[in-house]
Amino acid sequence: MNGQAEREETDDYVLTDGKYRCKSCPLATGARSWARHCRTNAHRLNSERRAEEIVSARTRGEGRNDQRSTGDDEGVRDPGDNGDVQDPDEDDVQDADDEQFWDHIEAIRNLHSDPPVNEDPRTLDEDLDELEAMDTAPKVPSVPGARRDWQDVLEKELQEIGADDDDIMGPVEVPIKRTDVRSNRVNTSRWFPFKGKMDLVGSMLIGHTRSMISRLLYAKIHAILALCDMHLPAWATVRDSRARINQLLGSKVCTAESVFDTPCYALSAKRLISEELANPQVASKLDFYPEWTNGKDVYKFSQSHKWVGGLSRAHRTQMFDRNGTHFYIFEPAQLQSLDVVIPFFIFHYNRTLHTKSFCLRPEHISHDGEVLKITIPGGLGFDDDRLSLVPVSEFVGLYSSIIWSENGKLLMDECGGIITESFMYGLPDEVVVFPNPWRSKSNNLIIRHVPLTLYSDDTSGNVSKQFNKHISFYFTLSGLAPRLSNQEYNCHFLATSNLASVCEISEQIVAELNEMASDGFLAYDHTISSPVWVSCVVLCFLADSPMHAEITNTPNPGNCLNPCRMCKLTVSKKKFKRTRTYVQHFLHRNICGGQLEVLPRRWATTRENTHKLFAIAKNESLNKSTNKAIEFGIKDTINVKLLALARSHPDGQAKLDDLSAGSDTNWRMYNPFLELLGFDGVHDTPVEILHVILLGIVKYLARDLVGSVPATNRHELEGRLRSFSISSLNIDSLKPEYLIKHIKSLVGRDFKILLQAGPFFLMGFLSPEKQAIWLALCKLAPLVFQSRIGDMTQYLVDLQAHIDIFLYLMIKSTAQWVHKPKLHMLLHLPASIERFGPATLCSTEKFESYNGVLRNASIHSNRRAPGRDIAKTFETYASHRFVLSGGVIHDHSTGITRKIGPNVTNFFSNSKVVQHSLGYNAAKSDSQDIQGFPRTSGVCAHKDDIKTIPHELADLSGQPLVKQIHQIEINNHNQVHQGAFVVVPALGEAEWRIGRVESLWQVKTSQAKALYAHLTVFLVREVDDFYEMRMILRSKRVVLVNAKHNCRKGGCLVTRTGPTEQERRRTSVKSWVVTHSDQDHYVINAASFHAPDLHRAIARLPVDAVSDADWAAGIRQGLATWDATTGAGAQESDEELGEDANAADEVEIGPDSGPPAEQALVGTVDAGIMSHDDSDAEGSTDSMDRDAEGSTDSMYQSSQDDSEDEEGYHPHLGNDDDSDEA
Repeated sequence: MNGQAEREETDDYVLTDGKYRCKSCPLATGARSWARHCRTNAHRLNSERRAEEIVSARTRGEGRNDQRSTGDDEGVRDPGDNGDVQDPDEDDVQDADDEQFWDHIEAIRNLHSDPPVNEDPRTLDEDLDELEAMDTAPKVPSVPGARRDWQDVLEKELQEIGADDDDIMGPVEVPIKRTDVRSNRVNTSRWFPFKGKMDLVGSMLIGHTRSMISRLLYAKIHAILALCDMHLPAWATVRDSRARINQLLGSKVCTAESVFDTPCYALSAKRLISEELANPQVASKLDFYPEWTNGKDVYKFSQSHKWVGGLSRAHRTQMFDRNGTHFYIFEPAQLQSLDVVIPFFIFHYNRTLHTKSFCLRPEHISHDGEVLKITIPGGLGFDDDRLSLVPVSEFVGLYSSIIWSENGKLLMDECGGIITESFMYGLPDEVVVFPNPWRSKSNNLIIRHVPLTLYSDDTSGNVSKQFNKHISFYFTLSGLAPRLSNQEYNCHFLATSNLASVCEISEQIVAELNEMASDGFLAYDHTISSPVWVSCVVLCFLADSPMHAEITNTPNPGNCLNPCRMCKLTVSKKKFKRTRTYVQHFLHRNICGGQLEVLPRRWATTRENTHKLFAIAKNESLNKSTNKAIEFGIKDTINVKLLALARSHPDGQAKLDDLSAGSDTNWRMYNPFLELLGFDGVHDTPVEILHVILLGIVKYLARDLVGSVPATNRHELEGRLRSFSISSLNIDSLKPEYLIKHIKSLVGRDFKILLQAGPFFLMGFLSPEKQAIWLALCKLAPLVFQSRIGDMTQYLVDLQAHIDIFLYLMIKSTAQWVHKPKLHMLLHLPASIERFGPATLCSTEKFESYNGVLRNASIHSNRRAPGRDIAKTFETYASHRFVLSGGVIHDHSTGITRKIGPNVTNFFSNSKVVQHSLGYNAAKSDSQDIQGFPRTSGVCAHKDDIKTIPHELADLSGQPLVKQIHQIEINNHNQVHQGAFVVVPALGEAEWRIGRVESLWQVKTSQAKALYAHLTVFLVREVDDFYEMRMILRSKRVVLVNAKHNCRKGGCLVTRTGPTEQERRRTSVKSWVVTHSDQDHYVINAASFHAPDLHRAIARLPVDAVSDADWAAGIRQGLATWDATTGAGAQESDEELGEDANAADEVEIGPDSGPPAEQALVGTVDAGIMSHDDSDAEGSTDSMDRDAEGSTDSMYQSSQDDSEDEEGYHPHLGNDDDSDEA
């Protein structure tokens, strides 16, 4: 019949839908290859057993089929009666299915039972009825005397087995509803929501994220454990259990189609955040209010300026609870002093909740007839002096209870619930209505403000990290401290696709984020054991440069005329990049070298111009729109693709007309991020230091400088790098041969090592000019990677000074560096840090590492629907993470809560292995216990390090036990050992002293024990001219700074005398090492990332600011060098070329319209400093690599520079961003 699948049947099998169902094998679910199935041992045994059964059946006569045919005579029809006879084909199919079903049942019974001695006259149905009667579990109410239809039950069970496929936890095409009721047993189980212990074991064994196993491996473990009488549930059973738990928690994968009809799948951010608030491992450590520190000790997002005072009125923190009374912003409130104030901002200050409020005075009150009018200044910012700092403890009266007039009338009645904001410069007044709209939205519940840190990146879905590129979205909760947000446990997957673009995927994500920002949603807060209302906003969006460009509607910065997404750095043609005017604007300098006022982009203007471009393309021509896009410096990938489809295909034009005609659909024609509430694409895409600094500037210089060292001198580089002490640098290991040999394939953590060791192994091979550049970069890097800022004001001054020095030296060497936009992005780094906090907060290392988790999920799927299957995998992970962590399940409709079974939560809390499998590090999640430090490592001193007991300890009274120890832990990130340099306060003096540890000792008495360090004190001397670092000299006085031996002063040589270990054994092979000439002269490593504040305080290195005259002279010299290198005449200004480059100091708009030049300037510097490729220049032809030979300057074509470098790096488990190493 039409619509039915092809069917073929033989004596051995039934072929349906391309699958062979074997008649001999009772558990067969269908095989694609009949020959392969016949070769299996199971089939051979089943075939032999079936042959024996056929022989036995013939001896028994008619058998079961005849017994089944002797039933009701009503079922026998006259062959001549054709009135109700079905199609013979359908009858044959039904009979064959029935026959195979009963064959399955009989074969299964024979497999799992010994042959009976005497045949039992009872039927299978009677046996099953008896077993059901023995079951004491609650049953479905039934009619007395009625019997179960076991044929129907068993058919459903066989369908469930047949629905199993090769996808790990893949979706079931036809949902299976259970016919029995076991929910009561599950609900009362100590393993809730699992059905039992083995249900949990099976689910954990299949694994999550990095620990997933294949179905084949699970089957092997299942068989092995069966030998030990441990019976794991079947794969399908575990899959159904996981689906049941997902349904219990209300988890689901959201489905949507992009504007180009591409299917997109995403998890619900609303659901994930609800689970976080109900999770005891997260909720108690989450900041719901920002913290104002006045620029002191800044280290987390909740202290960021945007969260404290940079959000709009509708999206900032809305309320606080005071003894059960809810006070909202922009609602008049009365203080204990009877003053009436209007709170504007709510935040923590000195560990207590405060507000910035405007106090109403008589001059703010007027009368418009009989109506009282409240007028306040408009646009009051957080730092405005007209706002007062008021603790929330002083608030006593709501707006509804304030009596204003002498006749006892309420303020609310007098003013009609209206506050007028009056603006200057002729701007129209704005009306603020109270009560606050969020009061009704929240249904009088406490509001939790939960900002998000959003991230997007592309990664491969294959083991090879090639092809099959997936665009993915993740997020973390901004209210978590870095030591928590850097853990894999607190990183959340949202969506991925290898078909849709980032803007297509983001459409449904942005829609949900806008709903959470404007209306909020209901959740359960574990900290107060009560339902709350949640409002969310995207605090910042993290990505690499090409991804940032796409979501901000700006061109890829690699080789374009508008290379900056933050300011209006523009040029009308590429040839004008050689002009002095463009170089000045690239550096934000005027013609005299002074600071040039930066002309920032505006997000509202970007949105407006994007709509203008479409109008021009629709009403005028596509070419005019393209030219205007170059002038605006805008590229909307959604709109450009729609216009291209409309031009090439009639269906595309029809789609475009339909979208533009509807007011509720025209927003889909543009980048969805243009409509994201609370998000500013100019200011909320901070400079990302992993790709801009490590995989950008540092990579450029390290490749060229190390590559310029002759091969005959490489052994000296390796020797000096091998002798470099990594003490107190948070570096696990050093591989000198690898770092030197594979300099063009290094990743971010490798460049961190080179930055800190660079001054001590590379300086001797560089020219004075390159030495100055390298040292400037090494001194700048510790400031950039500083994860805790003690004084933001002074820090920004120091950072700007070091950025100026570095850029001045770079441009002075050659102005050709203006082809690298990452250098220009350094100028915007201070503004990003001022807005969001330390740059390490916005580093994407943790997300890059999470790409490996996504790749693992892709590998363990059948890849037929990767976006859906990967989302299903992460949905299951999120549910099990919530359950194992002890989350509270809250039914919003009934208000009933349910806790997880104690056996499940104990399993998680008592097992570090299980915690680690979910990316959770309990030691870093809890507050740091400073009382446990200092403490010993428990390791005795090495045999070679044994020292004589110092006489100060040997002469102690009471005969204490004195023992030399190997190491002392000062805190979670600092260990002191023999030979380490430490900083100690001088007795009776205000300054600090530097000492080298000679030995460490533990002294035990009957009452207590103490730890002692035997130090050699060093004297701080002048700055070394070669290293430009502070020298220290060993003193004769014997009473954790990174100090390096002054090999330049001592003339230390590299000799082949060092030991070499192979296969963890010391061999006779010698390696190159530095032989120090003395142990007296050292320098303080100013390039150390560890405790940069302390290093700067001890070293007190002078910082020579670059004068305006030096800037002007440096720019001229850089242009001259560029001219001499390429042989083309560099111009003093764009006017000398006869055209205007529109980068003059007074110009405030984009360049004149005009398409970019077809060919980019291609040139190299003979000194080798520019022979590199820029990983951000995707699709660029502006290659400066002399070895490129026609290759494009693409970030995805040069050693996987930006997108894949950090995927093997796991800072979330091994490092704490509260430390000095991010």
